[in-house]
Amino acid sequence: MFKNTIIFEPPNAAQNSTQESSAPLALGEEDRVWLTQKGVAILSDLDAAVAKIMSGQFLIVCLVAENLTPEASKFLRLCQKNLGVLPQWQIIVGSNPSFELQAFASECSIKNFWPSTDLRKTLAPWILEQNKQVTDKTDEADRSLRIGVALAQGRLEVIEKSLEALKTEANFDFRVAFHLGNYYERVFRPDLSLQLFSKSLELNSKYIPAIYQCAQKLLENGRAGEAIKNFDRLEMINPKNPDRKALMAQAYADTGDWEKAKEYSSEAASLEPDNLILKEFEVRAAFESGDTQAALDTLDSCKTTNDYFIKKLNAEAVKLSQNEQTEDALKLYNKAWNIAPDILRFRISYNIALAHYRSSKFDLAAEFCARAESECNDPTFDKIAKLKKVLSEKVAS
Repeated sequence: MFKNTIIFEPPNAAQNSTQESSAPLALGEEDRVWLTQKGVAILSDLDAAVAKIMSGQFLIVCLVAENLTPEASKFLRLCQKNLGVLPQWQIIVGSNPSFELQAFASECSIKNFWPSTDLRKTLAPWILEQNKQVTDKTDEADRSLRIGVALAQGRLEVIEKSLEALKTEANFDFRVAFHLGNYYERVFRPDLSLQLFSKSLELNSKYIPAIYQCAQKLLENGRAGEAIKNFDRLEMINPKNPDRKALMAQAYADTGDWEKAKEYSSEAASLEPDNLILKEFEVRAAFESGDTQAALDTLDSCKTTNDYFIKKLNAEAVKLSQNEQTEDALKLYNKAWNIAPDILRFRISYNIALAHYRSSKFDLAAEFCARAESECNDPTFDKIAKLKKVLSEKVAS
């Protein structure tokens, strides 16, 4: 498991505004050599560390830090997004972690705080013990740990083999319920994922990963008021998460409270001006103010996004189309298509086809209808076939 371990050691990790004279925090040379020889990846560049985490090959993560620097914050949020099913395998390495860093770690459910001296002597036996737990398939073994590893590695077939038994376990084990919620999220069953995250919270109301996931799913399912209640609980634990500040801005916008939404967006910007979720909110705020061009320009700063934001963009494009602003609607659809995950693109292509149909550009409508058909992965989505039939009748006439 050493080769599945990454240590992110940002430069000057010990420094912050209140400790300008602090010496840079770093691993000892003996630790560095020994761990590298064992296959542990030790990186100091954030982009390189991000690439490693995104590869799906790394499960055990160590952050060398004593203060909540911008790099440390980004790295912890990345781990929460990609390895949140294995918080017990995330470690903060530092002799005197600041309160802010501890609060951020608490939100990520990280409980392992180790000193930086002689790290190899702590990490090596711990890794061997974790390996035993993962390979132990007896009745006394930590079954939820094996499920978490399977999820982190994308091996959903491991869960599917015992899905019925896991559903039963989820009724009394909050960790299994949480993992099943993540499984259903991966197989695009948001209804069941929210149900399982809620079950996890019902069994353990203080389980932070479930609070976070519930908040996200409630927001995505149009239940912004309930989402805010869960976000507020996390705010009490850690008020320094720019992702959540931006999500709360989105949630308040959904309730129609734009004043509160802009308050949280300002807080997010003060923590991380280039936050990607914040950019998504800024697109919505520009549309709300009637500045279509500013919205389209800001959208260029957005990257691959999720179903929630794509639905918001689609709603704005529909408004533009209905107001006979077809050109702006098509610009918005095309920009949305470029940042949408592959699994969602067919819906946008269908809407582009529909916009062209409303403008009596039947050839272009047919072209995008065909693209939507080739992209579609939802057998229940019958709107493409219906539009295709209408277009064939138009062409024939």
